[in-house]
Order: sequence, then C-alpha cells, then structure tokens
Amino acid sequence: MRVLFLCFTIFAWDVLFAQQIDCNKTTPTSQAFFDSLQNNTAVPRERLLNAGKLRVLGVDYIITQFTVIIDGARVDLAEETIKGNTFSLDALRLIKMTVGGDLVNIDCIIGKNNKGNSILCKPFYFIIE
Repeated sequence: MRVLFLCFTIFAWDVLFAQQIDCNKTTPTSQAFFDSLQNNTAVPRERLLNAGKLRVLGVDYIITQFTVIIDGARVDLAEETIKGNTFSLDALRLIKMTVGGDLVNIDCIIGKNNKGNSILCKPFYFIIE
C-alpha cells in the first residue's frame, strides 16, 4: 500500500507542477542553433542533413522538442514535431526531398535545464541552396 501511495504521489507531483509551454502563447526568449549552421541563411541540403544537435545559445538548457516545417516544390507543407535535439528519420526523409529554394522552418523549440525549468527559443529557418 505504501508503494502504491508513493507512486501516486510522484505521478501527481509531476502532473501538477510540470511546466508546460504553449508555443502560441509564450514569448520566445533564447536563440537556438545547429552546431555548424548559421540561422536564417541559405544552406546546401547535405549540410542540413548533417546538422548535428540543436542547442540553446549561452545557457545550459537541452532541447527536448522542436517542430520542422518544410514547404517547397516537392514537399507540400510538411510538419514534423520531434522529441529530442536531432532530426528524426522522418524529418531527414523530408529534407532529402527538398530542392533549391525550399524553405525549412525550425519552430516551437522547447528546452529544459537540469532543474526542470522550460524555455522557448526563437524560431528560425533555412533556405535550401
């Protein structure tokens, strides 16, 4: 019975005090970036495919979720929400379908620190060369 009560208490604590961020109602405060890429620029598709981890500039937060929105000639407004800080296999498949001039938006970027505090980062984009 004690174990059941302990499990319920831990679950309830997480549910009641978890920080939830609504990307549509929260103002972004930090800048995120991929290791080897400059935000809001034109990049070759191969460099975007090998972008590495998404990071928060200047603070010790780890990206836990972000959304990729791709619009272009061969990809008609595709959206993929990713749990983690690297592109998923589905997102990589969509990026491989892009051609020069296509737009890749990185939006709703959420990070957490080791204390459980959440942060929303400013969206950015890439144009495929």
